[in-house]
Parts: sequence; C-alpha cells; structure tokens
Amino acid sequence: MFSIYSYWSLHEKNAKMPGPDLIYVADPMCSWCWGFSPVVAAVNDRFGDALPIRLIMGGLRPGTTKPLDEAGKRTIREHWEHVHEASGQPFDMRFFDRDGFVYDTEPASKAVVAVRRSGQRSPMSRRSFSASAA
Repeated sequence: MFSIYSYWSLHEKNAKMPGPDLIYVADPMCSWCWGFSPVVAAVNDRFGDALPIRLIMGGLRPGTTKPLDEAGKRTIREHWEHVHEASGQPFDMRFFDRDGFVYDTEPASKAVVAVRRSGQRSPMSRRSFSASAA
C-alpha cells in the first residue's frame, strides 16, 4: 500500500522544492474526488508549475473481496446521485447492471501510481483523472 510516508521519502530524495505544493489525497474510484475533479483541474490550469499538485492515493476500499450486493449498489447509487446534484459531474449508472462486481479501489490506485512512475501523462491531468473516476 502506498502511504504519505513513502511519498515524502521519495519526494525528498528526488526533488528540490522551490515553492509550495498542493497535496491532494484522493482515490480514483471515489465519487467525491470525481465530483471535485473540475476544481482540481482549475487549480492546475490557473497555477500550473507554480503550484504542483502532488496526488496521494488514499485507499477508499483497498483489498475488498466481496462482490457488491443490492444494498451496497443502492448506497453507492445514492452517493453518486448526491455528488452529481452537488457538482454536475456525470456518472455512468450502467455500472449498477454489473453482476458480481468487487468494488476494490486498490487496482485503480496502483494504476495511477504506475502511470506516474512511467513518466507518461500526469495522473493529475483532467483527462487521466476523469477516465479513472468515471
């Protein structure tokens, strides 16, 4: 599991901090993180390199092994509807038609870290964050 401590040790070894950083703890499968993503994108667009956004994976539901039952789907749907109403962010409700879905957020979080480590597109780019959260 990735922690803020491993982030700091990597950050201290590999980077010099000329100015402030915005540390954003998120999970790519968190509905509120998805709802908040336009704000994070606006901060990134406004400040760019002057305020680097350091994304820390928070681990919403890591290691879950039990498939979602109907009650779990209902609860998540309610959260998604609330976030949509509050933020205007779209959600694909076809998700709830899936049978046997295990809502384990660890693989998605590891994917974000793998992209970051590969040197490819930044995990904070609007495109990569929204694709993982939708």
